[in-house]
Amino acid sequence: MWIQRIVRFSHLQTTVLALAAHPRFAAVVGPASDPLGTAVGAVTHVGLAPTADLADGLERIWAARPADQSVTGWELAHLPRPARDQVRGAEGLVLQLTTTLLDLLGRGSPGCQ
Repeated sequence: MWIQRIVRFSHLQTTVLALAAHPRFAAVVGPASDPLGTAVGAVTHVGLAPTADLADGLERIWAARPADQSVTGWELAHLPRPARDQVRGAEGLVLQLTTTLLDLLGRGSPGCQ
């Protein structure tokens, strides 16, 4: 369901911001002038923020939907193609950042599971 895919962005943005503020993560990423730190910040603020804002608005509309309206009917009425494209783009951005960070942390190296 699109609504589930969208709503998770608010939670994802909160999680990434909390992790970025954690001292152990900050030590790995470094200061904001560090390219990796800048990339993480850009993904969090530029890539996730608009989708998280979209999620907040849609959650209010979702809560007020008529009880007899199907999920598919609601999504067709409230999620035009540009909104779905925005969600796909944000999901791709998060996947790329995740893959990059896991590679940098040595996902396949011994002791890093």
